Amino acid sequence: MIGQTVSNRMKRIILSFVKEHCPDVKILELYQPHVGKALEDADSWLEVPADIPSDLAERVTQLARGARGAASK
Repeated sequence: MIGQTVSNRMKRIILSFVKEHCPDVKILELYQPHVGKALEDADSWLEVPADIPSDLAERVTQLARGARGAASK
């Protein structure tokens, strides 16, 4: 999970590093509505703050089950 408080540049650096060292790991990008998604290569995205707090747990569960691109906003 890469959080919404991380800059877009740093998000890309983190994603690159993680994928290089752990290519099978799933990446969930949290993003703020006014900033938008920064990681095209993420496996899933979640706009925060989420209207329904269970969205985060559901998205992580979907990724753990291997569902790439799981229901994003």
